[in-house]
Amino acid sequence: MIHRVIRSPFTSEVNLRLRRLIDSFNLNLHRFVPLKSTLNAEGTEVSRFVNTVANNIRQYSYLEVGVHRGKTIEAIRANNRVAVDPKPLYLRRPSQGISTFKCTSDFYFENLQDGLFDFIYLDGLHHFRQTWKDLENATRAISEFGVILIDDVIPVDRFSAVIPQRSALTLRKKAGGKSGAWHGDVFKVLLMFSKLPDNFCFGTILFKQNPRAFLFARDGNWCTFPNFSLEEISEIDKVRVESVFGFNPERLIPREFNLFTPTEAQLLLSSHINAVS
Repeated sequence: MIHRVIRSPFTSEVNLRLRRLIDSFNLNLHRFVPLKSTLNAEGTEVSRFVNTVANNIRQYSYLEVGVHRGKTIEAIRANNRVAVDPKPLYLRRPSQGISTFKCTSDFYFENLQDGLFDFIYLDGLHHFRQTWKDLENATRAISEFGVILIDDVIPVDRFSAVIPQRSALTLRKKAGGKSGAWHGDVFKVLLMFSKLPDNFCFGTILFKQNPRAFLFARDGNWCTFPNFSLEEISEIDKVRVESVFGFNPERLIPREFNLFTPTEAQLLLSSHINAVS
């Protein structure tokens, strides 16, 4: 049974649309079973995926927001690699060809003067509003037929979606859980994606370790990315994780999040990128 937590009356048109959207998700859920990927076994899930998608591109650029220990960006085979993180925790000195900016993503995008990226991977602060702000900025920094990837879009349990991280871990521990998993409320980005015009294509890639989302413009026209109102963003921000996902007893994902295996997503994105490369 899916427990719906949103009980407040929906009076505005925005709230009514949101209620219908959530109801449709709850009626059409997919049981998440980690699938074995056929992609190359080197690097991380994301680096293997990007390298496979871009296999036939001679030169491409890659931006990663939130690099942590640098395992993903180190394994990316792009000609131009840019890392943005206020406090990167590299295990060793970054390889030649990686430009690291030790600053917030807001500061980086505000001061980005030229250059577009073919791949942008968003793995920064796992708060919906900041992730959405990073995404809006990324749509102005992505190349015409580039791809944006977003980490941690599917929480593993209701505690995983609590913000801040310390509260999530404390609540899980009190409930008897031992996991340190934390995804924040980034899942709300997928609710926003459901509102995008038809020229944008998004999906959720069911990686073995951690599902991630992708977004691209079918026609290459990123200028049509909507400027959502503060009211629309605020309404999505009110959504409770229990009203979208089922956690008892299985991990369930709404099919409306456009679910892909890694291989299916790789074929789709390779076709999109290689058509114009």
